[in-house]
Amino acid sequence: MTLRFNTSSDPRSGGSVEESPLQKYWEVLQRRRVPIIVVAGIVFGLTTFYTMRQKPTFQASGKLLFTGGNYSIDSDRQCDD
Repeated sequence: MTLRFNTSSDPRSGGSVEESPLQKYWEVLQRRRVPIIVVAGIVFGLTTFYTMRQKPTFQASGKLLFTGGNYSIDSDRQCDD
């Protein structure tokens, strides 16, 4: 992929061709591809390892609100499924 532009107003004049800043960044990323992938892999791996070693903690709360009816709750009765 090559992004180039002509600095001359007339493309037929043979003006100088410069690289765009995006092309320079792309070339840097291509040259540094392996270190970028290695660092990202290490960070991902260490994060996964740390997360998996954590003791699971679950905390939840909730309320049920029944309206519009005559409901009774029998707390001594157990539900058998």
